[in-house]
Amino acid sequence: PAFAAASAPAAPGLARGRCRAAPWAPSSARARGVAAAAAVPGVGEEATSPASSSTAPALRLPLSLGDAEEAKARRRRFERELERVGLDPDILEPGHALHHFAAPALPAALAFLAPQGDEERAVARIPGRAHTVAATLAALVQQLRARSCAELRNTDRTQEEVKRKTLGPRAPLSVVLLDGLPALEVGCLLRTCETAHLRRVLLLGQVPGPPDPQVLKASLGSERRVPIRRMGSLREAVVMLRETGHTIWGLAGADDPIVGAPALVPAPAPVEEGAPSPRPLALVLGPGPCGGVGLEALCECDGTWQLPHVEGRQASVAA
Repeated sequence: PAFAAASAPAAPGLARGRCRAAPWAPSSARARGVAAAAAVPGVGEEATSPASSSTAPALRLPLSLGDAEEAKARRRRFERELERVGLDPDILEPGHALHHFAAPALPAALAFLAPQGDEERAVARIPGRAHTVAATLAALVQQLRARSCAELRNTDRTQEEVKRKTLGPRAPLSVVLLDGLPALEVGCLLRTCETAHLRRVLLLGQVPGPPDPQVLKASLGSERRVPIRRMGSLREAVVMLRETGHTIWGLAGADDPIVGAPALVPAPAPVEEGAPSPRPLALVLGPGPCGGVGLEALCECDGTWQLPHVEGRQASVAA
């Protein structure tokens, strides 16, 4: 048989493998499968858990298949369409790990694979019907899987919520970006700086910044919430930062030459709540691997902060 019979009791609408409509359902065969799916416990509720899979209806083929060749062809088309939408055809089997997600749509699948009567058989013969049923099944599985992982959902705040929320004082950290960084990298860094609620971002020389279209594409509006200042050179920025009490660290990659550069410094320790604010820090990032700035720029800084090189990681991750 194409699908094994389930040992669990059938849900309403699936007794003896037939797709029976709920009492309020329309009489048409096309709507009958949807009505039966709606009668299955758990549809429209929050996420279905694997523990409830024992009550899910199992797909059973009736004893009388009619034209066996036609039934086999429908089954092959349906399995092919399931694969096209990214589902394992075995999801219809009760032992499959995702079967409990597909259970509410099994009546509609049964109405296609084993239609009862001339009306359901005519609906099953409609061109593209296999794709329609498979796509509906895939959408339902995706929806229920998303509900079961609600704790991983990222819910963006509305503009009103952002305006109402008090962020508190900015972190005593400024980021200095050297020439050579691409526009998309700058946009990603602006988003990182907004998330960390940093004090400011300094753009040196020809570093792209707002209103560059590529920067705005990657920053997603964060440029409006991060203080940005453009300066001519690193020497000019260093003078300004030291006048405002900043300690300046330059970032070096694992393979960057640092002979003659300021001494390596450890990562800053977390500041405990209620402790006095540490001296403000400025971190200089460049276009090199892991945000390395080069020996010449390091010599302008008070300390060198070296990060290990990780293949494919650039300045935005280093920040």
